[in-house]
Amino acid sequence: MTLAPDLTGSDSERSFAPVIRFPKKSESQTETTEPACDNSPSPSFSVGEDHRMQLCDGHHQRLLATMNELRQTGRFCDVTLQAGSTKISAHKAVLASSSQYFNAMFSHPMREMDSSCITIGEVDEATLVRLMDFFYTGLIQVNVGNVQNLLQAANLLQLSPVKDACCSFVTTQLHPENCLGILRFARWHDCAALADASYQFAVERFVNVSTGKAFLTLGADEVEQLISSDRLIAPEDRVFEAVRHWVEHKFEERKQFAGRLFDQVRFGLLSRELVLQLSKSADFLVQNPWCKEHLFQTLVCRLSSSDGNSSTHPTVFRCHYSSSKVLLVPGGWNEGTLRSVEYFDFCNGRWMSGATTSVGRSETQTHNYSGIPDLEVARQRYGMAVVRSRVYVIGGVIEDKPTRTVTIFITAENRWTSGPELHFKRDRVSVAALNTKIYAMGGDCGDDLHDSVEVLDVTSGTWNIIAPMLCPRRNAGAATLNNKIYVVGGENTTHFLSSVECYDPATKSWALIASMCFPRHGPAVCALNNRLYAVGGVVNAGSGRTAECYSPKTGNWKRIADLNGFRSGAGLAAHNGRLYLVGGWNFKGNLNSTESYDPEEDTWTVAPSRMRLGRSYIGAAVVSLYRFG
Repeated sequence: MTLAPDLTGSDSERSFAPVIRFPKKSESQTETTEPACDNSPSPSFSVGEDHRMQLCDGHHQRLLATMNELRQTGRFCDVTLQAGSTKISAHKAVLASSSQYFNAMFSHPMREMDSSCITIGEVDEATLVRLMDFFYTGLIQVNVGNVQNLLQAANLLQLSPVKDACCSFVTTQLHPENCLGILRFARWHDCAALADASYQFAVERFVNVSTGKAFLTLGADEVEQLISSDRLIAPEDRVFEAVRHWVEHKFEERKQFAGRLFDQVRFGLLSRELVLQLSKSADFLVQNPWCKEHLFQTLVCRLSSSDGNSSTHPTVFRCHYSSSKVLLVPGGWNEGTLRSVEYFDFCNGRWMSGATTSVGRSETQTHNYSGIPDLEVARQRYGMAVVRSRVYVIGGVIEDKPTRTVTIFITAENRWTSGPELHFKRDRVSVAALNTKIYAMGGDCGDDLHDSVEVLDVTSGTWNIIAPMLCPRRNAGAATLNNKIYVVGGENTTHFLSSVECYDPATKSWALIASMCFPRHGPAVCALNNRLYAVGGVVNAGSGRTAECYSPKTGNWKRIADLNGFRSGAGLAAHNGRLYLVGGWNFKGNLNSTESYDPEEDTWTVAPSRMRLGRSYIGAAVVSLYRFG
């Protein structure tokens, strides 16, 4: 900066003031280098030779905090919301930017548009207070006492983040005594994810659910939806008794539905004792004549079988699945891009291939799991997320070219299917899921590095572009923690990154948080017990063994125990309080080993079982693997 005299006024008015003098390019002896986004408190973006856009870190948080202070002190407020006797002053701009309900109200010629006080009759006083706090802070406290009122109000005011938070909380409270009531509530309020979770819960625990009082209050359609499921987990005798009990509870009213419901019972799966008992019961056959044909066919098939029990009855068997979890790893790289799928069975501690075989032993002989089919096409360097028991494999490389395709593994049907395509090709993309949305961040299309972000709403099946990251990056890790999306490390066009970005869906904005202890290219990232873990990755031979964790409470990263060996491009997932790190590569080749981390002991342990193939540039996800029986 050069001090130049001010020569614009008269001699008596002249004064010396600091003026910035910018040298011409020819005067510059050296080029000025833009500050890298890594570790920069205020990332900048070049938009021309002589100017740039500068992002002021934390501006949106300070803006929101100031608006909240103005609201609390009543300054610049231009509307009052009322529920009961409670009145709260607010700013129309804040309400309209947070809620489509208020946006429409203040944007169209409605009575409320020019009203200074608006009564929200469908919202109680306590709920209005909580929602007003949410409008100005992005924070919402959900508990068993307020969740129902909050969800109803969020539906009315079109507050998707609050609705998603409520549904997520209710999912954790599912119980055999309340799951049917929650299922009805979810369908009434159009909460698809909660309805799916409630239905699946009821189907998996039908024995307990069907003996509760709530089951007897169901309508015929609701009963039919449950008992017709091929995934119902219950002895068929229990299914039969549940239908009979439901019909007899209000016989005159419900006998019209009996035939239709008994048609859903798999008579070929009933026990020999119950079949004989029903065949001899004149009262039952008189009341339920529609069962005669089912029983007759079953008896004929039983008598014609060798042991009197095996059924050749033309019935559809129910496909019961194991409650145990597996660690699923599709595709990757090993001297070529892979199609094969392997999974680690937490129950027996073994790795299995998609062909249902482990090394030296047939899995079908011990657990009767269905084999997971291979990917439809070989894929590596993808991102992966799980939503509603479906595994989404997103972007990456197919036939040595970046792709925007998505493939989905439907666990309930044990098959892969195509999903909605991304807007952009994304190799080495970072992916994370929050509630029913999947975020695909950064990566590259071969030539250009992305800072762009897309979000998939799995309910609508469409990708939408949202606010870009603060800097382009690829080969970064990503995870969800406390309703926020974190993108960790990776690389830009010049160097490896230690910086970490955080996206808040409530404010629709990105912010930098504390940088990691090490720059990490290809780290494995996962959340566990309110901590964010970054493991492995490349900078040098030393850092590839290191791992660290971030605490939102302290806002800092700290080192944890080192891995047993260098590892980059690995998959990482959490299960039952531990982290599982699988595959990746070191400077000797691709790895087929697995390490598990115990946060209480701060130790990494190598699992004795290994994958059939070493594979790198992979994702890992914990899912329920179906077992037939």
